[in-house]
Amino acid sequence: DTLGRCLIAPVEIPTGIISALLGGPFFLWLLFSKREGL
Repeated sequence: DTLGRCLIAPVEIPTGIISALLGGPFFLWLLFSKREGL
């Protein structure tokens, strides 16, 4: 939440967008790394 307020000062970025941008690539990496191990 604090990151969303401070990242671009005049505009408040919703927490969901920040978590999607950070968590999305991590989730895809986790998904593909587990698939290669099978």
